[in-house]
Amino acid sequence: MVAPITRLELILGKVIPCFTIQIITLAVITPLAFLFYDVPFRGSFPFFIATALLFLITASGIGVTISTFCTTQQQAMLSSFMFLQPAVLLSGYAFPIENMPTVIQYVTYLNPLRYFIIIVRGVFLKGVGWETLWPQVIPIFIMGVFYISLASLLFKRRVD
Repeated sequence: MVAPITRLELILGKVIPCFTIQIITLAVITPLAFLFYDVPFRGSFPFFIATALLFLITASGIGVTISTFCTTQQQAMLSSFMFLQPAVLLSGYAFPIENMPTVIQYVTYLNPLRYFIIIVRGVFLKGVGWETLWPQVIPIFIMGVFYISLASLLFKRRVD
């Protein structure tokens, strides 16, 4: 709390351990998808890894932003759950976005998981890369910068 570092450095220090765990999970789960479920992989592996890392940074930024609004860990966990459930349901993973009501379709544009699902399907199943999926990468990048910046601005050094 009294270290001579900026708020952004402190936020990144909180995000990096969780981000490391997410990378390890990605490194374990992806090969398991190939081995156990015979999921085809037709695209660029470096592009997939780069976009997965970008998505994980964005997701971590959202988590830290949520926690800046909360006063207890329990409140942060519940708030994250309240964000995660709709994010998954509105991502297009389980239900096609085209079948959702028009208002909800517009809400899905605020969900980074929506864009990452399109990237994963494109890379794994269709073999497309940056030349086709760049419109999906840009919003994830913008959201990542926005949420990490917002968390940095909202973070208060306090002892309650």
